[in-house]
Amino acid sequence: MEFSSIREALQMNTTDTRHLKKTIKSSDQNTEQSFAEIFFKAIEKTNKDQHKADDLQQAAILSPDTVNIADIMIATEKARLSVGMLKAITERAARAYTEILNIR
Repeated sequence: MEFSSIREALQMNTTDTRHLKKTIKSSDQNTEQSFAEIFFKAIEKTNKDQHKADDLQQAAILSPDTVNIADIMIATEKARLSVGMLKAITERAARAYTEILNIR
């Protein structure tokens, strides 16, 4: 998932007028998502980022004039960061699960 999407998925509703000094109307839709839903969306977005970076790299090899090197670098770094973020979340979730199992 893109970082803005993860941020949106984890965004808290702020209804207190002291938050951001304005009233934010809460939507009528149920905005609650389980950790699994958020995690699977992050996996899907990470996969899309990886494919985009790969496609740009292949396009650069096949027809170098059609692709900007900066776009390739940005897509590759975005994919790398997505994988790193997903790995960190996975490791932290596994560590939390282990801690829960060890509670006596």
